[in-house]
Amino acid sequence: MALHYPIAFSTLACPDWRLERVAAAAVEYGYNAIEMRTLDGVVVSSELLTHELLRIRTVLRAHELQLIGIGASTRFASPDAAERAAQGAELRRLLEVASALEVPLVRTFGGVPPIGTSDQDAAGYVVAGLEPLLADAERLGVQIALETHDAFSRGALVAMVLMRCHIRSSRGSGIFCTRCASARRLRRPGSSSGACGACACEGWQAEGSAERRA
Repeated sequence: MALHYPIAFSTLACPDWRLERVAAAAVEYGYNAIEMRTLDGVVVSSELLTHELLRIRTVLRAHELQLIGIGASTRFASPDAAERAAQGAELRRLLEVASALEVPLVRTFGGVPPIGTSDQDAAGYVVAGLEPLLADAERLGVQIALETHDAFSRGALVAMVLMRCHIRSSRGSGIFCTRCASARRLRRPGSSSGACGACACEGWQAEGSAERRA
């Protein structure tokens, strides 16, 4: 029986292992794929992955493993537009690396806004940082995933970002929420396209579901 979604683990679970050991262990333990958050004990960056591109491709092919995601360190909840632009440049480079490796998804943090920032403003900063990347993500065939972490652990705040970003993507969804059980295409109730909502993203629902989440 073919797996619709491969069984995978993150290299964050074994940060001190070299890639070759990670791949061998994945095969031994029955995994089909990995997500790359660290490489050889170093948190990934576009520079590191670009330098190791050929090696990554060779090792994964030799072990018949998929790379299902790249875990970025980028954050966008800053009110400083220059800081968001710098983070966006790094995420754009990671999208290009993901495309070269045929990786379908790159996840990013929303981040921690300054104390006293309203939810609307915090979501607005993240939207302002991510919107310029949606066209590139679509062109490259890579999805951006918003990590449910830091201030963006709450579904309501995640939903603010997703609702405001999805209208910029002609594919219907340029960004997913990582709390969802799978990276399914989801829609806003009553609409033909949308982003995410299978988790606690209030007011959103999965396609085919008649139940709206409160």
